[in-house]
Amino acid sequence: MIAALVAGLASEPERVQPADPFTTVGAVALGLLLLVYVAGVPATMAIAALYWRQRTRRPAPPVAAATAGPVPVFAPDPAVSPPTAVAGAGSSGEAFLHVQRMERDVLALRDAPAPAHHYSRLAVEIADLANRHGSDPMVARHATGLLAIVEALAPLHVVGLPGNEPPSVPVAPPPQVPDRLRVGLARLAAAGRPIPASWAVAWHGHRPDRWPADADRRRDELVAAFIRRYNRTFPHGGMIVVLTNARLTLRYTPVSARFGGRAIDVPTDLPDVTDLPDAVRRLRSVADAALADLRPPITN
Repeated sequence: MIAALVAGLASEPERVQPADPFTTVGAVALGLLLLVYVAGVPATMAIAALYWRQRTRRPAPPVAAATAGPVPVFAPDPAVSPPTAVAGAGSSGEAFLHVQRMERDVLALRDAPAPAHHYSRLAVEIADLANRHGSDPMVARHATGLLAIVEALAPLHVVGLPGNEPPSVPVAPPPQVPDRLRVGLARLAAAGRPIPASWAVAWHGHRPDRWPADADRRRDELVAAFIRRYNRTFPHGGMIVVLTNARLTLRYTPVSARFGGRAIDVPTDLPDVTDLPDAVRRLRSVADAALADLRPPITN
């Protein structure tokens, strides 16, 4: 009986179980998700590494331009002529920026007096700027003006200022006495010191009415005669200037746009002695005597 049952089962055809379509789709989807996950982790890490590398990469050094010099990065002041290139003196743009930086430091002294050594340091730096870029008219003009302001605002006991020598007597008289000469004379007068002969002849030699135009061709001879006559007239070191209440005020036009491109008045505590009638009269007397001492003499 048992053998018959076994034989019957063996002879019965195999029945195939139909596949569930939802199970197949789920398996395929699960496989795809697994594939995306396995393949996506390295890709995500690679993208993150590239992004971080771009963020942390150092910028490459700038390539030197083939032009004649760097392009200035400052805003030009319409009231000031643009700087010109100075052969062998470095970049004109660099000098222009240096002038702007010195303007900020010097003009700040109007409201905040500094220690004595600060004035000396500024004066030396400005003088160095003028020596290196003095062939540029813009630099020379503004360096001279800034130096006059430093000397005018510095206390009388400050040493190391470069303005110990007066400017030379010019070939032709300028429209007005330069500020550095005015400041030097004012500092001497404020300290109660006599005016040396070199400063006296520079004082008179910068005045528009100094002597007849015919005497200009004998300027060197006349300067020497003026100094001799001045030393004989004031044998104790020079003329003493009687002070008045007039105060010296300087005017400076910055190149920096931060000051608005307008001239700035810089008041000082120094006396303004340039046009004192008594001092001018005595200088005129010395000049007339020097003209008469020339051979042949020159008369007004």
